[in-house]
Amino acid sequence: MNFPSDWTEDLVRKPICGVLAVAVIAGVTFQKATLAIKANMLPHQKKHGGKTYHEQRLGALKHLGIDFHDQMWDKITLNRFITSAAKPNTMYMINVTGHVIVYKDGFVIDQRGKVPY
Repeated sequence: MNFPSDWTEDLVRKPICGVLAVAVIAGVTFQKATLAIKANMLPHQKKHGGKTYHEQRLGALKHLGIDFHDQMWDKITLNRFITSAAKPNTMYMINVTGHVIVYKDGFVIDQRGKVPY
């Protein structure tokens, strides 16, 4: 689980957590993930400014040929999910109150960095 090869530090402060999550999970460049997100714009979106929606991210993963399982959890903390439900060697895209992170084997990644959890 690493940053895309075309990742640059100027992206750190932009609202692109969903695009980065798609890139990390799919193992593609940030540019390719951005194009997949744009190909899956929702009807109410006029342009892509960085913010993504759940269905848009899932559509982008399908567009990139990624096999995944979509599961919604109600009222569970990140810590509780990781300690009780996360399986080893499995990558998770997790929406945490309007922010999207990727979790796998004790590490969380978002545009601020990759850190142990």
